[in-house]
Amino acid sequence: MDEGLGNVAEPSRAGAEKESVLASWDRLAAQWDERTRIINRWFEPATRWLMAQLDLRPGETVLEVAAGAGAWTPLLSRAVGPTGRVVVTDGAPAMVHLARRNAERLGLPNVEARVMDGERPDPGLAPVDAIACRQGLMFFPRPADALGSWRGLLGPRGRVAVSVFGPPTRNGFLVVPVEILTRWAHPEGPPPEPPGGPGPFSLARTGTLERLIAEAGFGDVRTETISCPLRLEDPAELVRFYRMLLDGIVDELPEDRRTLAWSEAERAVAKFSGPSSAGAPCELLVASAQRTES
Repeated sequence: MDEGLGNVAEPSRAGAEKESVLASWDRLAAQWDERTRIINRWFEPATRWLMAQLDLRPGETVLEVAAGAGAWTPLLSRAVGPTGRVVVTDGAPAMVHLARRNAERLGLPNVEARVMDGERPDPGLAPVDAIACRQGLMFFPRPADALGSWRGLLGPRGRVAVSVFGPPTRNGFLVVPVEILTRWAHPEGPPPEPPGGPGPFSLARTGTLERLIAEAGFGDVRTETISCPLRLEDPAELVRFYRMLLDGIVDELPEDRRTLAWSEAERAVAKFSGPSSAGAPCELLVASAQRTES
């Protein structure tokens, strides 16, 4: 796999790609929400960094973009306190429904959940004090447009903090099973990927994320790489997690070949689980910046 797959989709493809991504997450919403504890434990090192950079204070307003079912919304809610406001958004309606339900269940009255296009956020939200996006920006067809729109929502010295996946060579948790399943699904060779499309590694190339943020008009841009291995001691639980995410790769295969494909993938990822395992390799890129005056 290439270390970066581009970052801007052609306008003619952007709409279709966005609809496809959102439809996928809509289908996964309930299963993703059921694994909130796994997801938060997985991304916890990066989340600590993001929270420190956001430096949220009581009474502030924070916009969470591509929030899914609101896995880390409680941290944002507690940071801004009862006088603050958290606007949780996602383009997938099923995710927003779950984020709203979870906020109500946890008793977070300062949380509002709404369906929103992360590339074209509602200008009526301005001004907000901070914008947070954990593992969402790389799935946007036009991330540069998103960052420019976010800047327009921020008040003076407003902050932004994001995380995305690092290069494939540092993310065996995904590359290992995907390459196996793709080989079974396309024995003649995988179809060529259109350049510049969204995907897990679309912002992974060194310097890409930092450059896009700076070009959007932000200053004090800070970036780091953070190791976030996926650790699940129960091999069966790990396999269920992978099947949730990746079954679509082989869903058109006959049942016998699909079974063989998953058997090979399961053997390959077995080393990632168990009490003596360091977990499945995963590295995130994290970045923060402040709005500067034009």
